[in-house]
Amino acid sequence: MRPRTRVAVNAETDNLNGGGFYCISEEPFSPGESIECDLFIPANPGPLDVPNVVLHRRVKVLRLEINGLEPGFGIACQFE
Repeated sequence: MRPRTRVAVNAETDNLNGGGFYCISEEPFSPGESIECDLFIPANPGPLDVPNVVLHRRVKVLRLEINGLEPGFGIACQFE
């Protein structure tokens, strides 16, 4: 979510680690841009009804990639 617009943008996370994540988004973000995001991490399926984990974090956009002929943009983000 961009702080000034408060408009939610959906993206699919491709790689998540302790320092940040990489995702595919329909909306481009500029390197250096600081955004708020909610990461929804699915719970492991099993006999217990465990809710998904939601991480609310501020991140800094490190890199923007155009996916060639594929739709969307690749975005690398670092947790602040």
